[in-house]
Amino acid sequence: MPKSLTAAAAAEQMNPGLKLKIDAWTDKVCDTTHHIFTEKFFATQDIVVNALDNVKARRYMDMRCVDSKKPLLESGTLGPKGHVQVILPYQTESYASGNDPDDEGEIP
Repeated sequence: MPKSLTAAAAAEQMNPGLKLKIDAWTDKVCDTTHHIFTEKFFATQDIVVNALDNVKARRYMDMRCVDSKKPLLESGTLGPKGHVQVILPYQTESYASGNDPDDEGEIP
């Protein structure tokens, strides 16, 4: 199952009050889906939580959240380690502010 659907189901199981309040998206995030993730989309969000599979997608979503001034909870793997970063636009460092370390062939 996609991570977004699994995470949404787990969150709703832990907190039934979240039922029907989480939108789990499975669309690719990049320039070609700008018509899906529009300014209007971001305007309706309180927070964006992602667990994307590649740096390019992470940087794209970081840029869109900073531009729309929406908090982002960025999570995933960083080489063989887990990674979580809270991004508050214009208050904290953004994802694009840092560099991912080389994984030197380590398996996440």
